Amino acid sequence: MTTLPYTTYKILLFQRQAPSLLGAHLPALLFANIAMIVLLVGTLLLVTSAHSQLRQDRSRSRHEASSSPPSPAPQSGARSPRPKKAEAPAESAATGLKLVEIGAESPLQSRLPLGAVVVSVNGTSATSLAAAESVLKPGVNELDWLDDNGKRNMAYVMVRDSKLHAEFRPV
Repeated sequence: MTTLPYTTYKILLFQRQAPSLLGAHLPALLFANIAMIVLLVGTLLLVTSAHSQLRQDRSRSRHEASSSPPSPAPQSGARSPRPKKAEAPAESAATGLKLVEIGAESPLQSRLPLGAVVVSVNGTSATSLAAAESVLKPGVNELDWLDDNGKRNMAYVMVRDSKLHAEFRPV
């Protein structure tokens, strides 16, 4: 598109009328060339602005989805048979490990709050730290835990060395 005025000039040149027509149409050709460049730059800026706004909206929605506590609730609702079986013993006996301290290299950082009660690790009851760590596998592991209100939650943690690097107290 930006070459349209130049193309017009070339057409006129090939018709052997260019020398006389070029002088008459030079201001129009220059204006058309500048107008096309301004139009293209404006369109480029508009598309770039729209792209950055869409990208910010997408990152905001991802951040809200990952940081909001209600998001695990639908997952628990989708797996309703399993939590209902485990909730009755957890409420009556409340067996598990209470998180007292989180180490610097712990995979539990920003996954579980202090005071959370870990009920099971990868589907196996967490009666002691040794039992919980024996079930851990390298990679992603599933932890069922209760918050201060007794609400059942699920966390997925990435473990490298089969250690939680945290201090627990049996409950």
